[in-house]
Amino acid sequence: MDLKTEKSGSTVTVKMGGPLTIEHAAKLKTFMSNVSGDAEEIFVDLDGVTDIDLSCIQLLCSANLSFDKNRKRLIWKNAHTNVITRALSEAGYTREVVCHDKPCKNCLWKGDER
Repeated sequence: MDLKTEKSGSTVTVKMGGPLTIEHAAKLKTFMSNVSGDAEEIFVDLDGVTDIDLSCIQLLCSANLSFDKNRKRLIWKNAHTNVITRALSEAGYTREVVCHDKPCKNCLWKGDER
């Protein structure tokens, strides 16, 4: 797993690469917990992700929910690559389904099509 951050003012850009799988879940959780700091917007670029499993899908969803509750804006970039789309589908997260009565503003699997 490769995680890189770049900060510019109140914006943080995160580039994720390699496998986001159970072996990396603890590191990803710690990273996502620490990445926001005083940022108001967090851009997460998933273009370099080569594999993702349910554990890391759930961690990214949890981060999205937490950021949303804390009025921080999490913005997904390249979230609909073949790797991500296939993993979401295999996990049962279709484009028609959201997990809460009030989904996050930028739901990972629902996107802007809500």
